[in-house]
Amino acid sequence: MDPLQPKTESEKAYRHMRRDIINGRLAPGEKLKMTMLKEMYKTGAAPLREALSRLASDRLAVQSGQKGFVVSSISAKDAIDTGRVRLLLESEALKDSLAHAGDEWEAHIVAT
Repeated sequence: MDPLQPKTESEKAYRHMRRDIINGRLAPGEKLKMTMLKEMYKTGAAPLREALSRLASDRLAVQSGQKGFVVSSISAKDAIDTGRVRLLLESEALKDSLAHAGDEWEAHIVAT
């Protein structure tokens, strides 16, 4: 069994919706209607509800009372902050990679 494959329908729906939100296929402010989601992700309402709850806890979706869920919006300030954090993390990861580089690492870089 592949450990990267989703084990449940709700996990599968969560991963697909998360990807679609991050990639902009589901736009900020877009209503996440159950009928649309069932058709898009070819799954039932229960796995979708669980996936939506997870997306809300990840702050990628917002639940508004009895009105359902919408895709979260991101402000310009939040986008800049996210970019700044990503730059810091990737810079540290590169420094760490270089510090622990060996022959196999170098061969992989050259091959790439």
